[in-house]
Amino acid sequence: MKPAIKHLALATALLVTTSASAQGGHQEGKKSPEERAEHLTARMTETLGLSPEQTGRVKEINLRYAQALTDVRNEAVDPEVKRERAKDLKERRDTELGGVLTTGQYERMKTERARAHQEMKARRKAAEGRPEERPHNE
Repeated sequence: MKPAIKHLALATALLVTTSASAQGGHQEGKKSPEERAEHLTARMTETLGLSPEQTGRVKEINLRYAQALTDVRNEAVDPEVKRERAKDLKERRDTELGGVLTTGQYERMKTERARAHQEMKARRKAAEGRPEERPHNE
């Protein structure tokens, strides 16, 4: 398949997945572990240029860790304990992904993650700095 057709097929699959998710019975912003793993795998496939074999293995890893993270989030423990457990899961997931990805893909994954983290921090900081909106009639 030509690269342009692959990209079109992937974009169509993402749109179908996104619209199906939007119609699902989940709370706003709450995706199932399967949906989170599917979304992450699709992004990784596109961003890192994964082969079909890599995509399958990455999807299995992402699903396993998305399910484990859901279990951690649902535990009735101190938030700091949850953060530590989530961090441990992320590190173990990364180790497994390191066995599937090439060195270049792994480095790109880390770079993209750091970029996304910085963007999120900037958005949060900008949101905190916004003045409160007042009604026009004051």
